[in-house]
Amino acid sequence: MNKTKETLVIAFALFSLFFGAGNLILPPQLGFKSGNLWWLITLGFCLSADFIPILGILAHAKLQGTMLDFGEKVSPTFSLVYTFIAYAISIGIPTPRTASVTP
Repeated sequence: MNKTKETLVIAFALFSLFFGAGNLILPPQLGFKSGNLWWLITLGFCLSADFIPILGILAHAKLQGTMLDFGEKVSPTFSLVYTFIAYAISIGIPTPRTASVTP
């Protein structure tokens, strides 16, 4: 696969990973409710919805390893706790929604 096609596939994958209904509905609603301070709300939303996830992706890409390797930079105990909490959150939060949608 050539480099342009590979970059395009990765870009669309990351976009679809982070873009959801909250990114479509929430910013205009926050801007409308904030009135004259819309620029402050925009700055905070861009920081929390764009900048922080991109930093996470860059950190993980630079590491080139697993989540356990990511935590090993601090300590082995932190690595286990960090990995367990991350996986527990990623399984625990969507499970009720998924269970209520399935017939």
